[in-house]
Amino acid sequence: MTNMENAFNQKIDLLLNRITTDKRWDLDSETLFVVMGMTYYGYCLGYGKLVCMLDDTTVREAVIKRLVSLGAGTKYTEGLVHAAEQSFFQQEENLYNQLVNIGHNYFMMDEWEELIDNIYDNATTLGQQK
Repeated sequence: MTNMENAFNQKIDLLLNRITTDKRWDLDSETLFVVMGMTYYGYCLGYGKLVCMLDDTTVREAVIKRLVSLGAGTKYTEGLVHAAEQSFFQQEENLYNQLVNIGHNYFMMDEWEELIDNIYDNATTLGQQK
């Protein structure tokens, strides 16, 4: 593993830990998991590709590994990440694209409070719309 991959893994592990140790975290909320997964993928993609110069596959596998480690099913998580990739790279105008772009917009920031609050606020808003 290269130094850049190590730096990438350390940074995304810290972010995931901050998200999932927040008192608002609820693994049983599918809405929260999807919002977090899409936003987290966007952050990881930006940081992984543009800062650490990693390829899409390395970023994708890292995100899937971490989301599965939270207790989500592998097939479900792979589908979620695939949907995130499709919406981002095809620049689809949909909710997934918006969530991925939110994460992507924060990849250069070291202060994550606004990003984390955004994840929880978006999940709450979407949950109320059901």
